[in-house]
Amino acid sequence: MDIPPEQQKIKAGQSLLLEVVIRVPGGNIDQTSIVELEYSIRDLDGNLISSKEESGAIAVKESNVISLLIPTNTMPGIYRAFVIVDYEGDLYEGSKTFEVIDNKSALNLAVYILAILILIVILLIVFKKLKSKSSSRLIRRIFSK
Repeated sequence: MDIPPEQQKIKAGQSLLLEVVIRVPGGNIDQTSIVELEYSIRDLDGNLISSKEESGAIAVKESNVISLLIPTNTMPGIYRAFVIVDYEGDLYEGSKTFEVIDNKSALNLAVYILAILILIVILLIVFKKLKSKSSSRLIRRIFSK
């Protein structure tokens, strides 16, 4: 099982892509075997975060990419993605760790940038009004003499 490098750090609410390669030992191209696959995401304490089950037939080798949704309420931290393959009653397991990163840091940055832009616009409007008032006072002074 593998997790693409760009998904090693993922935000809650996104889907995690898992690539699973299955090889049937001693299998040949004419025979198909039924396999049961169980995918899961768990925290480091073993609590289930997300899961999915599939079954299918394979001959010798199959590569499969599936996605598991990281719930939006998932806290930032380190998690493990698991796959359990049931092949003729034998269980095979693989796992990889990944990190759920904070959604709020990107949101906070966007809010700060927006606030700064609004402040700049307000300052420009105030500066323009002040400049306009001082210009009209100067013109009145010139023509009143």
